[in-house]
Amino acid sequence: MLARKSIFVLTLLITQAEARVYRTFPEAIQSVFPQADNLKRRSVYLTPEQLKRAVQYANEPIDTAFLVVYEITKAGKLIGYAYLDTHRVRTLNETVLICIDEKERILHIEQLSFAEPQEYMASDAFLSLFHGQTLSPALSLKGNIPTITGSTLTCSVLTSSARCVLALHKIVLEQKR
Repeated sequence: MLARKSIFVLTLLITQAEARVYRTFPEAIQSVFPQADNLKRRSVYLTPEQLKRAVQYANEPIDTAFLVVYEITKAGKLIGYAYLDTHRVRTLNETVLICIDEKERILHIEQLSFAEPQEYMASDAFLSLFHGQTLSPALSLKGNIPTITGSTLTCSVLTSSARCVLALHKIVLEQKR
């Protein structure tokens, strides 16, 4: 039994070590916002009430009251926001960059790292479906986001991640007012 557990742990470590990082956060931000001249990192701690509202907005569970928002500016003018979301797909993690414009629309979504087998990774064509989406019923697998055969869980968690980030972003904007 102990040998079996050791093999499982070794296999898990090897699998996690093989997680592919496709692009670093600075590389991705530079690509999405080439005109940016400043990136401000801000930590946000939500109250229980704010977290409850975010869950209601997203219509998805949100398991953290802490988030980091990156405000991207050019010559002092806000041009967008960026969030990193790390979550489990099937049994392993992925990290997604979600960029939001000043009108609360998804400007860009990208998988920066993905530990699951590559055949479960979302294509660029699928990710482009999120462009321009807002927090609405259309941003769902029953709305404008279709599932892809063989990548159903990836589609589901990416859609959930987008909804949660947009809901959290709404709370961040409410705090600023």
